[in-house]
Amino acid sequence: MELRLFKLVIVGFLVFFSALYGIQMAIVMPILSEIMDQYQVGRGAVSLLTSGVFLIHGFMIIPGSMIVARLKVKTAYAVGCFLSGAMVLTVFADSFILLMILRVLYSLAFIFMMPASGKMAMLWFSQKERPIVNSLLVTTFTMGIAIGTFLGAPLSEELGWKVAVSIFGASVCIGGILWLIIIKSPSEEGKPSNVAGFANLIKALRSKVTIILGLADGFALAQYAVLTTWLPTYYNEVMGMSAVKSGFLVGLIPLAGSISAIGGGLIASRYLSRKPFFILPGLLITAAGFGTFLFNYDVIIYISIVTIGICSFLYLPVFLTYPMEIKNSTENDVALVWAGTFAIGSLLAVVSPTSVGYVTDITGSYLPGFSFWAIIASGLLICGLILPEPGKTTLDLRKLN
Repeated sequence: MELRLFKLVIVGFLVFFSALYGIQMAIVMPILSEIMDQYQVGRGAVSLLTSGVFLIHGFMIIPGSMIVARLKVKTAYAVGCFLSGAMVLTVFADSFILLMILRVLYSLAFIFMMPASGKMAMLWFSQKERPIVNSLLVTTFTMGIAIGTFLGAPLSEELGWKVAVSIFGASVCIGGILWLIIIKSPSEEGKPSNVAGFANLIKALRSKVTIILGLADGFALAQYAVLTTWLPTYYNEVMGMSAVKSGFLVGLIPLAGSISAIGGGLIASRYLSRKPFFILPGLLITAAGFGTFLFNYDVIIYISIVTIGICSFLYLPVFLTYPMEIKNSTENDVALVWAGTFAIGSLLAVVSPTSVGYVTDITGSYLPGFSFWAIIASGLLICGLILPEPGKTTLDLRKLN
């Protein structure tokens, strides 16, 4: 297959699976009340359907990246596809424990698909193309979250929530089969590289770049996870909105984010400075967070939600591309730094919605938890201020002290 056509096919598959992963992540958010009623579980337990995803990402992304470094990217990505497709079995989930097992399998998909995506970007796309590829991945993922949030309530009402979730799991399985049939890896994947080992992993986790990027993403992601998990229920229970309207409102967060991400990727492909992509959203993200829940006025809510979407995703294409732009970085170096940053960010995103669920069960109010994580989100600004530009730091893990 001609290289240009091969790249187009690869990007087509990546955006397809990225969108479906986002849909599967978000489709449960507008229907948490239905799931609580069916399985008779509390807010803290049901929040694990979202925060548990980040828990798996946080603890398993590092070993997953080390496994991916030793596999062909076609094989690694296929494993991720079929793990994600496990949600097709939701129709048979007659207990909350079984539903959580399926959700764990879905979550494990990320630890194969994300490092494999980075490896593909390093192997087959030029330095100028990488920000655009990464922005497409972020954009389609966030579009998927928006679609899942929009469709969760109406599909549940029409088909039942189990069937609604299973449909998208089936779509991933079909796509995974097509991936195995169509994709033929080019020969350059077989060239030797510095295969990720435990020593390199420790160096990556100690890297200033890894720590700052991980905290920046974690601070923003923690608030995002809180709002997308609990705002639909909050709007429904506290502000008296319908499930469809509350799902629509929260769906605007990733929708605005997808536009922001593609814009961020296009701008990043033309300008070298990376710090502003963290600093500018960091200036607004806390105030916008408070605006989503403190005021029961549609205008304020809409403006705040759109601003949160922009602030939560503008930096992501640069966040993903940053390690690739550092001199001497290899595809496996990038995979390890990604693993470290995702681990930090994901663990913060685990704590945030779960803590809000339990605090709300204890106090009877969402406001303490919402307010705490809105303040924490301002850490994105601090990380942007101390993050060095890519040309002024190193990522060669074989030389890092």
